[in-house]
Amino acid sequence: MTSSVSFAWSAHDQSLYDQRRFIELTHVLVMQKKLGLAKKILEQEKDLSGCRQIHAGFGNLLSLLDCVHFINREDELKLKSSKRTSLLSDINVLCGKFASRPESLTKILGSKIFMAKHWVKCREFTWRQVYLTVYANFDADPVGSLGLLRKAQEALGSRSPWAIKALSLFETKLDGN
Repeated sequence: MTSSVSFAWSAHDQSLYDQRRFIELTHVLVMQKKLGLAKKILEQEKDLSGCRQIHAGFGNLLSLLDCVHFINREDELKLKSSKRTSLLSDINVLCGKFASRPESLTKILGSKIFMAKHWVKCREFTWRQVYLTVYANFDADPVGSLGLLRKAQEALGSRSPWAIKALSLFETKLDGN
């Protein structure tokens, strides 16, 4: 299997990708015996539907997660979409809205896909929500609060100022202060 890092996309391949002719591009890659890349292009086609739903204004959290996979895979493949900048901005804003819902927060943390540099705002929004949730729920559910903190650390890292506040809050609550 060819590594995407060492693969140089031809102008024709890039053109097929830009025109969203994924099936044709997949065929070309299969013929070149680049099956790993062909599989990733097929995954791009599936995940692009999430981006399209967001762009059309009727997407949901699963659409957002699919679109994040799409962008993360573009980075891996060293490909760039023309509307990428506005899409990154939209996803970071929407992430904050979804993170404020408990069921969505759990799915965001479970996805473990927001570590790329593009998702700093999303990580900040999500860590802020984790902090608020731990603050509100610690006395009633300390074990659940600890689980949420650990899940957030694993999914988002611990570099955020909100992560530091959340971890500090938990330690303070444990000490009984």
